[in-house]
Amino acid sequence: MSKNPWPLLPFLAVIICMFAYANRHALRYHRTRIEMGLRWDPRTTVERYLHEIRNGDIAAANGHWIASGAIRERRERVSGELQSFGPELEFHIVDMQWWRICCWRERIEDPNDAGMARITVAVSGGGKQPRRYVFDVVATYPHSGPLNGTGLRRWILRDVYAEGEDPLAFPDTKPAGADVE
Repeated sequence: MSKNPWPLLPFLAVIICMFAYANRHALRYHRTRIEMGLRWDPRTTVERYLHEIRNGDIAAANGHWIASGAIRERRERVSGELQSFGPELEFHIVDMQWWRICCWRERIEDPNDAGMARITVAVSGGGKQPRRYVFDVVATYPHSGPLNGTGLRRWILRDVYAEGEDPLAFPDTKPAGADVE
């Protein structure tokens, strides 16, 4: 995990939030940067989950998920697969897509309007064959979108699956890497 190069970045993020509070629409255009500075972003959620898996703390790792039913079963299976890479588990982010999931689902370019980040991660280590996993990370609050998304978001894992598998949480979205019309 890389260290924050600017120790004052969270402090600066708070200052920006204070100035942006006067104009909530301005916050919408800067919130992704602020979330990254505070380490509340989707990338950090994935990194924390994988670091806890590498350290053998499955309970803490699974705390990053919203899971019930079939997704809970997938969580147990995927967490076990990732834990099998052992303490040598290494990972890097290959691709990141932003999705609108409120009202209608579509891939978008502006992360400030996103309610979901779909992150493809390459995983290796432990003498195992390298694999890619797709992480669907959703904003928990406030609801995202161009009309509602004016506050800072918290991000949590909604689904994680091996590349090539279909998403369970959002079956009406195309898999990572598929062309979007």
